[in-house]
Amino acid sequence: MGVEHTNQVDFIGINKETDFCTLTIIDSLEWDNEREHLLLL
Repeated sequence: MGVEHTNQVDFIGINKETDFCTLTIIDSLEWDNEREHLLLL
């Protein structure tokens, strides 16, 4: 998975005390081109 798969979320977490949901993206790409990398995220 990771940022290459734009139609998937890697992990979902829900805090039962606050009901906040956290979506996590796995990022295993190199940071050679920071601007392009940030745009992918």
